[in-house]
Amino acid sequence: MENQDEERRRPERDEGRRAGGPLHLAAAIESFVRDHRLRGRDRTADVAELLREAAGPLIGPHLRPLRLRGGELAVQVDSASLLQELVAFSGRAVEKRLAELCRSRGLQPVQRLVFRHAN
Repeated sequence: MENQDEERRRPERDEGRRAGGPLHLAAAIESFVRDHRLRGRDRTADVAELLREAAGPLIGPHLRPLRLRGGELAVQVDSASLLQELVAFSGRAVEKRLAELCRSRGLQPVQRLVFRHAN
């Protein structure tokens, strides 16, 4: 009877399997990412300082990088009027300058900036 109990014991949570069932989805994804070396550093932090430098001392402090995904950087802007200015006029110049700074530092350039207002 004891052998049967040991065979049927529930696996530990970190083993990633349900008792008698398939692998938990989270464990399967983690295993896939690890096996295929897909996990990399989040480059958002690497680009944050360059964004402030590209935007300049007046605009830079009002920008907060949110997420970098697929060459697109989402940027939070703390002022509605500044958001309008960036979207309509100077955002493209900041985008170009940021791409230049990324290349000069050996980073893959950000291809597009998406500005969003802080709610």
